[in-house]
Amino acid sequence: MEHTTTEAKKDRLGGGETKVVTYSYTKEWCERRHDSNSFNDKTLDNTLVRSDVHLGTSTLTNRRVHYGEFMLPIGLVEKLNDFQDAHNVVGGSTNGFVWSLGFYYYLR
Repeated sequence: MEHTTTEAKKDRLGGGETKVVTYSYTKEWCERRHDSNSFNDKTLDNTLVRSDVHLGTSTLTNRRVHYGEFMLPIGLVEKLNDFQDAHNVVGGSTNGFVWSLGFYYYLR
């Protein structure tokens, strides 16, 4: 994501103002695609490289959940709410995804 801040500075001569625009960039998971062609820094590219990873957030209920030797009905699974952080289960990296700032990100 491109972020801009604009600061007005008084000119030393003539009493006018000069606007100084500062650009900064962060990696963020967004609900929609942001076209990096409009970024001030043309060397940055935010192309999605995995067809199996879609923009935005979604929740999917696993239809096959076992507790011991019992398979739980989907209605019961959808009522579960004391989830465990995936980072505690799989660690800091799995299948190209890396844990950073509380989320998993895919790295090329």
